[in-house]
Amino acid sequence: MDMIDYGKIIFDIKPAMKKYNKTRTYIKHACVLDNRVLKRYYEGTITKPDLEILARICYAIGCTLDEVMFYQPPEKRSIL
Repeated sequence: MDMIDYGKIIFDIKPAMKKYNKTRTYIKHACVLDNRVLKRYYEGTITKPDLEILARICYAIGCTLDEVMFYQPPEKRSIL
């Protein structure tokens, strides 16, 4: 059975950080996050996001969830 590409969820906190003038250091301390964890969210390489951490990041930045993540549809849509 072939795998169906459903697209993916992209995390990008950089634009919100810039918009609301927040630094990585500020978010790290405000959210009580390890550097490695914050780096994964910052670089968009997080594979299993934690909803509590996302809530803390949004709270610290002062943004909404849709400002730090979005859905990227597949290049070619498969018929189900």
